[in-house]
This record gives sequence, structure tokens and C-alpha cells, in this order.
Amino acid sequence: MRSNPDSDAARTAHLKIGKVYYEQLGDSEKGIQIFEQIVQSYPTSSQAAEALWLLGKHDEEHGNYESARKRYLQFILDFSQDPRSQTARLHLAACFSQLGRYNDALKTYADYEARYSTAPTLPAVLLKVGEIYTGPLNSPEKARETYRRVLTEFPKATEEIAHARQRLSTLGWVVTTQGEAAIADAEDES
Repeated sequence: MRSNPDSDAARTAHLKIGKVYYEQLGDSEKGIQIFEQIVQSYPTSSQAAEALWLLGKHDEEHGNYESARKRYLQFILDFSQDPRSQTARLHLAACFSQLGRYNDALKTYADYEARYSTAPTLPAVLLKVGEIYTGPLNSPEKARETYRRVLTEFPKATEEIAHARQRLSTLGWVVTTQGEAAIADAEDES
């Protein structure tokens, strides 16, 4: 590592040292310092991608949503070809939600849907969108339409369908199944 500190092997060893501090020795601060040094010194390296990913997860897990948001965004921009970029978009949206930036979260989820329209996580993403419309944005009609999409577009997503049905029921709508899922106001059903 000392003979050629800029080599791929040296960067990999440096990353491993950071992981040992962070994961095994219980010295997360030292691990984070090493990760940040890797990102700063070798910003386009594969080791920087791993370090940036770990930093984003650390910040999110510790409630540092603004810092996590920045790290996930940087990951998406700098490492768009990395398979974790897809998941980073979901973490970015979650950070926006935690920060109370619900419209930004919705935009990020919409971007996710446009990019990954066949992703198996899409029903869960729609549930999160519905929850934003149900709660903070207080838009029951948009929530209703979002939950309806879960029912009609993802018939095999049984867990998400059950959750969508429950949310619709909580909102005062009755879900009937006649071929396609249809949603009617509870008053219309009586």
C-alpha cells in the first residue's frame, strides 16, 4: 500500500481497513473517516462507490437524512451504472420524505417508476406514494388512484394488495372484485 498508494490494490486495502474499523472494531468514526478519505481522494473509483454507499447507509440509519440525501444523490450521479443506483433512488426518496420534502420524494418515486417500470419493488413504491398522498399531502383522491394502481396493475403482489386494500378501507372506500378490482365509495355500497 505504501509503495503505490494510488493503486487499485491499495485503495481496496484502504476500504477493507475502513470496513474493519466500522463493522468489526466498533470504531465507526474511524471507519467513516477512511470512507470519506477514499471518496475525496479517488472519487470515481469502485472503492469510492462502496465507501459512498456505506456512508449514505450510515447517515440514513442514524437519522442524518440531509447528509444521507446528498450522499445518495452523489452516488446516483457518479455511479449511475452501479446496480445499487436503483436502490439509491429509493433511499433518496425516503430521505426526502423524512426531511418533509414530500413533493421531492414524489418526483423521485416517479423517476424511479419511469426508469424501472418492471422492477419487482414497484408495488411497494406505489404504496409509499399512496402513504404520502394519504398523510402529509392530504390528497385522498390521489391516494385512492395510487392504491387502485397497486390492485389493478400488480395482481400477483399479494402483500402489497392486502396493504392497499387496508389503506383504502381506512380511507372509507370499499374494494370489490369483479374481474378487475373496482373501488367504490362506501356510501355507494350501502
